[in-house]
Amino acid sequence: MRLFTLLCLAGLISCSESKVEKEDSFSTEVSTSTPVEKSGNIFSFQPCQLDANLHYSIYYPTRFKNIEKFPILILFDPHGDPDFPLEKYKSLADEYDFILLASKDSKNGNSAEQTANIIQSMLYQSIQIEKVDTNQIFVGGFSGGARVASMLALSPSGVKGLVICGAGIPAGSWTGVPPHLVIGIAGNRDMNLTEIINFKTHDPRMMSRYHIIRYSGDHAWPL
Repeated sequence: MRLFTLLCLAGLISCSESKVEKEDSFSTEVSTSTPVEKSGNIFSFQPCQLDANLHYSIYYPTRFKNIEKFPILILFDPHGDPDFPLEKYKSLADEYDFILLASKDSKNGNSAEQTANIIQSMLYQSIQIEKVDTNQIFVGGFSGGARVASMLALSPSGVKGLVICGAGIPAGSWTGVPPHLVIGIAGNRDMNLTEIINFKTHDPRMMSRYHIIRYSGDHAWPL
């Protein structure tokens, strides 16, 4: 399953071709740290710039000090545990040179209003991070976090790719042009596998970009 995950992330990151310069302003999170100090480290409980009551964790890959621009992957955990997926996937971030960002506040049970505020804050935060290529923003999540990721990536947000794990795309999420690549991942014993398999839409753009990966596993973040 690790190989599938590597291929998914590599495909997402390679699907964006154009690049733009980022604005000079960036987040106050560890803003006094140098690129060397950031490289290979997770910084937890960082306040969002749009709403300081919301927080996130961020991982900077080991080559952060050596590369000018990085893609960024925004992750949503269903239990509001941002460090869990960052710890799980930081080796992939190192291998493929991308930044990981995860919400502390997004979790199952939030209201629609709370979720909308979190989505807006996380998207805004992603483009403020130092060295982020704003044309290479990707989103992923597991279970309820996958549903939140869908709401962000399938809105008119400019997100380039989406990975949903252990949950399908909720009805009504898709309001804009679909990302370049949408990947649904679920274990054969995942109770939400049928949601991913049975997803259909009449727009051929979406269906041509939608790919399914099944593996031998349960309802969990893929390895």
